[in-house]
Amino acid sequence: EGDSREEQPAGEEVVDAAHEAVDAAIRGLMGARNVPPGFMEALREGRATVQHLNRYKALSKRLVPRMCLDIPLLRDRMLADERFLSKFGMELAIGFALQGAAEYSFRQENFFKELDLVISGMLSTFVSTTGYMLLSAPVVFIHPRATLKHPTWTDFLATCPSNAFQKVRAGDP
Repeated sequence: EGDSREEQPAGEEVVDAAHEAVDAAIRGLMGARNVPPGFMEALREGRATVQHLNRYKALSKRLVPRMCLDIPLLRDRMLADERFLSKFGMELAIGFALQGAAEYSFRQENFFKELDLVISGMLSTFVSTTGYMLLSAPVVFIHPRATLKHPTWTDFLATCPSNAFQKVRAGDP
């Protein structure tokens, strides 16, 4: 029994040393202040890879992607798909152009008189495009999902995949 107690702390020391090595490598790659919260834990648990960290570093150098990295819904998708923002922008542009053309062909000379209805149509286009883009994009989970004690409807929804085509990996809730 005494030997097993001595071996367990040694194993924990090896794990702690491995965690410290990963942390040091990340800080060396990103700089101590630039490591996103939860990223080191996600790397240790296998929810993210060094490739995702490199992608985060590359995205944080450009203005628009850097602003989007502060929004978790966008950040998790930008890390999984490096072209997500481009695809999202193109979908919005196509949606706005088609909605604007449809509104103009429907209202013609009353287009500016009924501008409130035109704007509401554009807003609905924005919401629907954002919704289907977020549902169909791959996701990298930086923050772990919450564990459930008392299941409710929202807890059930939290266990569902974040996008329509996502396969749940082994170990994910």
